[in-house]
Amino acid sequence: GRKCFYCKKSLAIDEVHLDHTRPLAYLWPLDVHATCLCAAHNNQKQDKFPIDFYTDAQLHELSTVCGLPYDELRQKRLNPTELNRLRMSLQEFAREWDPRTFAATARKITELQPEIDLLKELETMNAALGADIRAQIAQRPAFEE
Repeated sequence: GRKCFYCKKSLAIDEVHLDHTRPLAYLWPLDVHATCLCAAHNNQKQDKFPIDFYTDAQLHELSTVCGLPYDELRQKRLNPTELNRLRMSLQEFAREWDPRTFAATARKITELQPEIDLLKELETMNAALGADIRAQIAQRPAFEE
């Protein structure tokens, strides 16, 4: 209905923001379960899980709107399929991603599954690549004038 799910404000088509109902930061894609939000609420939600942003009543409503079971909307978990894909191609991801993106993803994974340390796994597979990523992460970003 082109309304923000959170505040119910009517939105013009160019005002609609599709939110990753389950956060991209935890390896969930933008999929058929996306949530329509206004810019303000999309920015407020950021990479929060539904349970950390919506009320219980909103979670029940969101379940009917987006098609994800209520119990799943209450969970904080990583996407196991994407986590496995990432770990199986860890060196490739480390080479292709910006080092800060790699580090941020590694932190989010460790937050929910402390036993998984992507940087240590990378260093075990390829010590030189792991050391290079750590060195790049340690550098402060240059600011453009």
